[in-house]
Amino acid sequence: MVLKIEGTLTVADAKLLEEICDDVREELGYGITIDLAGVDFLGHHSAAILCRLTDTPELKLKGTPLFVQQIIESAKAEQSAAKERDGQ
Repeated sequence: MVLKIEGTLTVADAKLLEEICDDVREELGYGITIDLAGVDFLGHHSAAILCRLTDTPELKLKGTPLFVQQIIESAKAEQSAAKERDGQ
């Protein structure tokens, strides 16, 4: 299943996307691709939620614009650093 996201991805939108992905995986058992090609703004907190989603089996991101990819990578680096500080 492909979910295409366009425009601004707010924190509320990212949380809803996370819920939708969980429901689709649990109820239908589909692999999910999130197409971010149409995203023109992504905040840091939304990126953190997308990072959590990328840890989900059978879920991948595609079409990610460079600036969105950079924000996601920054959030992922912060999450990794926080885990190291917490000893996980």
